Amino acid sequence: MTMYSGLMSIAVEAIERAGDIVRHELSGALTAKGDRDVASELDYRIERELRA
Repeated sequence: MTMYSGLMSIAVEAIERAGDIVRHELSGALTAKGDRDVASELDYRIERELRA
């Protein structure tokens, strides 16, 4: 077992949770994050959910 194998299950769970949110929510308004980067309300919601 590598030192990263334990992280794989965490990554898969995060992807599944984010996927569930994306399938059931609209993206919402876009916010500029920089010169060429934007994020939607949905992006921020997923980030909050995964950090909780």
